[in-house]
Amino acid sequence: MSAKAFDAAFSGDLAKVKSSTKSNKLDSHHKERGTTLLYTAARFGHLPVVKYLIETGANINLKNEEEGSESTPLHGAAYGGHYKVVEYLLGEGAALKKNCYGDYPSVDASNPHDDVSSSAKKKCIALFEEAEEEQDVGKKSKKSKTSKKSKKEETPEEEEEEEEEDPKPKKTKKTKKEEEPEESPPKKKKKVEKKVEKDEDDDDDEEDEVAKLKKATFTLAPIEKDCEEFWEIEEKLNAHLQGRNDDYNKSRVKAGKKPLTFILIGAEKVKNKVLEDRFNKMRKTMKDKYPKEKERWRERVSFHGSNPKNIPSILRTSLLRFKHPLNPCKNSTDDGWFGTNKKGVYVSKYADYTFKYSNDCTALDNDQKAKTIMFKTLPGKSKHIPAVKTGLQPAKGFDSHSSPNYLEWYLFEEGQLCPEYVLEVQAREDNRTAADDGDDDNESD
Repeated sequence: MSAKAFDAAFSGDLAKVKSSTKSNKLDSHHKERGTTLLYTAARFGHLPVVKYLIETGANINLKNEEEGSESTPLHGAAYGGHYKVVEYLLGEGAALKKNCYGDYPSVDASNPHDDVSSSAKKKCIALFEEAEEEQDVGKKSKKSKTSKKSKKEETPEEEEEEEEEDPKPKKTKKTKKEEEPEESPPKKKKKVEKKVEKDEDDDDDEEDEVAKLKKATFTLAPIEKDCEEFWEIEEKLNAHLQGRNDDYNKSRVKAGKKPLTFILIGAEKVKNKVLEDRFNKMRKTMKDKYPKEKERWRERVSFHGSNPKNIPSILRTSLLRFKHPLNPCKNSTDDGWFGTNKKGVYVSKYADYTFKYSNDCTALDNDQKAKTIMFKTLPGKSKHIPAVKTGLQPAKGFDSHSSPNYLEWYLFEEGQLCPEYVLEVQAREDNRTAADDGDDDNESD
C-alpha cells in the first residue's frame, strides 16, 4: 500500500483514498507503524472513508501488526471517541476482539484520547455495552443449541461402540490402536494445567509486587555541598550532559543568545527500601542470566524529568508503565516512540534532555532552575531501534530498547530502575571561548 493512501486515510480525503487504492490491496499494513488503512480512517473518525473501504472489501476485523498493538479498526474508533464510526462498524458486524494488551475496544472507549469530549465518550461506552450484551446472548443461544445437538447424537455413538466390541484378533488390534489416542488427552491436559499454574504464579507475583509498592515509603536527605558525595554527583552530572541539545545551543544561537550550560546547585539522597530491594533482586537476576557478560549487569545512570508535584509519587513507586494499577496517569498522548508504554518505561541517558519536562515542557532560560531524578539503572541487553515505531512490543531476547538517536532507554521492567538522587540544576550562559581552554596551561605555580 502506498504512503499516499495512508496519508489520505489520515486526513479523510476520500477522493485520494479512492485513486490510491484502485490498484493496491486494501488490507496491507503501514510499513513503519503496522496499522491498516481502515484502522487509520477509523482512528481519526473519517466515516465516509471507513464506509468506502468496507464496501470495497476491506477486512473489518483485521488487526494491526505487532508494532501497531494488534488493535482492530473498532479499537481505533473507540480510542478516538468517534461514536458514529463505532456505531457503523458494529452495525457491519465488527467483532469485539482483544488487542495484544488484552483490552477489548470497550476499554479504549472508557479510556479515550485526551481530546475526546465526555459526551462522545458516554455515547461510545453505551454502544459497546449494548453490543456486548447482544454478543453474550448470542453465545448463550449457540451454546444451548450445541448441547442439545450433542445429546441427540449421544445414543448412535454408544450403539456403534457396542457393535465394534468383538473378541476377534483383528478387531482387538484395532481397539488397541483406538485406545492409544484416548490416553493422550490427559497428557495435553497436564500441559495446559502447568501453563495455567505458571500464569497464576505470574499474576500472584504481580499482585505481591503491587502490594509491596503500596506500602513503600521514601525519605530525602540533603547532601552538603562541600563533601565527597556532592562532588561525585557533580562529576556524574557533568559526564551526562550531552551538550548538543538544540534547545540550549542551536536554537539560542539562531535567536542571538549564548548557549547554556548547567551547574549543580543542590542534591538530595533518596532512600526507599522496597525499591532498593527490588533493584538488587533484578541485578542478581541479570547476573545469573549473563554470567560471562559483566557489561550486561553493569549499573548505569539515567534521568527523568517531571512536574515537581509528580516527584514524590515517582520516589515512592519509581516509574510505572501506563495502565499499571498504581500509575495515577489515566490518559496517554501516544503509545511510545520506540516501545509501547503499556509494557515498559522511558528514561534519558542525558540529564539536559530532561530539564524542560520539569519546566512545563519549556526549555530553560538563563538562570532558571529545574529538578531531575537520577536513577540507578540496569539496561541489560539493549536493542537499538533505528526508526520511530509507536507501540513497538519489547524485543524477545533483550531487556531494553535504545532510541534511534541513542539518547534514551526503554526498559521492559520497572525493577531495572531505582531513584537515587533528586538533583537541582541552574542554567548558566556558556561564556567560554577557545582561549579559555588553554588558560590553565599558562598559569604559574
